[in-house]
Amino acid sequence: MNRLVMIVVLLSLPAAMVSAQAELEPATSTPECDWNTWAGIPNAMTTMGGHQDIALTWDCPMSHGVIDYMWREMNFYKWDGINNGYDAPCNTATPIGRALNALLLMGYATTNNPSCDVNGDNMLDWALCWSASWVEQFNVSCVQEDPTLLGRTSYYLLGSDYTTIMPNGLYRQEIERTSSLIMHESRHWGCGHNADDDQCARRGSCDQSWDNGCDEEESQPGANRYDVTWLSWYANYSIRGSWLLQSDASVRANEILSSGFRRDPCFRLDENGIPHHISLPDSGC
Repeated sequence: MNRLVMIVVLLSLPAAMVSAQAELEPATSTPECDWNTWAGIPNAMTTMGGHQDIALTWDCPMSHGVIDYMWREMNFYKWDGINNGYDAPCNTATPIGRALNALLLMGYATTNNPSCDVNGDNMLDWALCWSASWVEQFNVSCVQEDPTLLGRTSYYLLGSDYTTIMPNGLYRQEIERTSSLIMHESRHWGCGHNADDDQCARRGSCDQSWDNGCDEEESQPGANRYDVTWLSWYANYSIRGSWLLQSDASVRANEILSSGFRRDPCFRLDENGIPHHISLPDSGC
């Protein structure tokens, strides 16, 4: 498959999304948040300056209109009495500060005016609006219940449903990975993974294939494809964030491509986010 065709295959996504909700784990409450513990762990803070750089780019204290917009559109949930950064949204050491910064990058990586036109070719233009249209309530957690968990989409039988970003998703990875994680979790509204945990190399969050990743409806792109697609666009087109973050976006995308699908998609990204075909005889590529 030639380079141009591979780009189209990677970046073309349908405008219509399935609306059935995936059956996922029930949500749990969040106790008092001691974010200083997370921020103080060696190597827990980003190594490429992502959170600090993005906040400075936007002069966060002067960007309250943008913060209010993201808070409203994503329907952030403020746990009463929780020290999660609600009173200091520009402090990127707090969970809420880091989540807002990742949303800022997700929605404003290439534009000052995010679009809601999901028919646009560049996912970076409409990612924030699309994500907000699916997430019922957005939450950050200070409790790492599972050492491997980055985020989850969960529900109450009677009550509101939540998309929650875990401490590992906020403090143990670069900011652009957190942004793509939010895209991943947003896709889970109506689209759970459709392959068993033991059917892909990472033993969890497995999709059947690049074109078929939803448990509710076959032949629909799943959360892993949305994850990779946002990362590819970021690596190739972003005007915010360092080239190190853009290169790391390709690294993360390739991790997902090589371990998150039952059937290997048969391509990887170069450091600029451009897909190229690979030959893997044992995987049918």
